Amino acid sequence: MPNEGIELDPNTAKRAWEETAPLRAALEPVGLPRVDLGDVAILAIGIANVLREPEVRRRFGLLHPELFDPELLDRFELAAWALWFGHNQRLTAEAIEDDATLSASTLSRALEIEKRMMRVVEYVLGDDPDAGPVVAAIRAGTGHIDLAADLTSLATLYEEHRAVLEAGGGAHYRASDERDAKAAAARIVFELGGRDRSAAEAKDQAARAFALLERTYERIRGFAHLIIENGRERFPSLWSVRASPRSRK
Repeated sequence: MPNEGIELDPNTAKRAWEETAPLRAALEPVGLPRVDLGDVAILAIGIANVLREPEVRRRFGLLHPELFDPELLDRFELAAWALWFGHNQRLTAEAIEDDATLSASTLSRALEIEKRMMRVVEYVLGDDPDAGPVVAAIRAGTGHIDLAADLTSLATLYEEHRAVLEAGGGAHYRASDERDAKAAAARIVFELGGRDRSAAEAKDQAARAFALLERTYERIRGFAHLIIENGRERFPSLWSVRASPRSRK
């Protein structure tokens, strides 16, 4: 496997993070992918080591410059280390964020509403081709900021699918939850509003780091499968790692 024996050097990661800052800034805002970014970074660093092999370099060097820019190989390695750094920056920022407290009444009320609404939308909309992915994304949320966002998303689902939910929501459906979820979300944001946005910024930067890595790798991987022996095995998809299970704190 490409990631065996990888030594994760924080100094290398920090330098890569700084060098790729302009490239990340040039990207449009993106959401975090549903994969474990730490595992993706380790996989990518292993692949970068494969790209350092002389024979692999030689084969990529045979490609016409108009077809393939050889600088992508070095950029990929930088992007891999940058993702590792950005992932850890995000984990640190979110750990600090989760230490921030909400009042017991606000948190209890918000969780009660969310739990009831989730029962309804999972039962009625879980298999809906449009709403189903939204329900799954809400289910994966963690932390106080995500709780506010999830309540807002649930309120939107209630608004957009009101007739279906009224008909099939059963005993757990309450029309008033649409309004109450918005109010609870607003209350969470108000109580946490005095804190800085470091966690949100770290999350955005980690998402951009993944996007940069993925877009760079797409070009490399396509040619690697054609010109490198056992290319498909040695250059797997970044999406081959699985998301770590997350739970609400």
